[in-house]
Amino acid sequence: MIKKMFSFLRFKIWRMKQKFQRFYRGFMYRQIKFTSTSKLSFGAMFPQSLSVCMMVQNSEKTLPIALESLCNIYDELIIVDGGSSDSTLDIALQYKARIIYSKWPGNHSQQRNVYLREVKTDWVFVIDSDEFIDKKLLFFLRLVKQREIPNTDNFWIPRKWISPFDKKYYIAQKPHFPDIQCRLFKYHKKLSYYGQVHEVVMGFKNQGKPLTDLSLYHLDLFINSRETRQKKVSRYSKDRVEDGKACFYLPDDKNLNLAVWDLDEVVPSVQKLINIL
Repeated sequence: MIKKMFSFLRFKIWRMKQKFQRFYRGFMYRQIKFTSTSKLSFGAMFPQSLSVCMMVQNSEKTLPIALESLCNIYDELIIVDGGSSDSTLDIALQYKARIIYSKWPGNHSQQRNVYLREVKTDWVFVIDSDEFIDKKLLFFLRLVKQREIPNTDNFWIPRKWISPFDKKYYIAQKPHFPDIQCRLFKYHKKLSYYGQVHEVVMGFKNQGKPLTDLSLYHLDLFINSRETRQKKVSRYSKDRVEDGKACFYLPDDKNLNLAVWDLDEVVPSVQKLINIL
């Protein structure tokens, strides 16, 4: 009887945490005001350090694109590996990554908190192994490393989902665009990720700023078959149906509003890698 009562209480606490995380994510989205990099106020020259963080597992297909797009902008590259059996780690070492081995726990926040605990720099930029950045975002990261930015400790960046049919296009409609992501933030020890699947980082002191003129590119739909994505949705939906995000991973292929993105927006070395993908 007592065991059942404790199990019930643990379940209720878990549900309360899930509800709070959804509320917090929605609250943060409503509070942020869309702006552009041209409207930011920069302070004096003030050198800042930057860590790039990511978690990986068997990511050899796209990891070179992600890392090459960064052009060694980082002072430290921290990669948490969940147990890769392909050439992922060899690729990461070519880019001077510090690799942390952490068996995949089935929880995205737990895995991301592994790299947060290792950060020793002023700023953190988070990128996934199936994403890449363009030259404009790269320039902004360089600016962040050079200049003080007052009253801001977290930036949200629009993400473009590359079309499942043609890598020259991205999906230019909701929910795939703008799909803003909190990926660049000042580091302090109280920051932590929450949420089992679609995690959110909490602990910021200032209101987030989405930068509408920057872009992060996502290759998931292009590199994965619909069958593979269906399995991902099923896996994510195990505890909560809405965590499956079927609207993202299984879009209506016949009714997609597509827009062209310019390959020249990325550095030449990334262009070559994308062309052979």
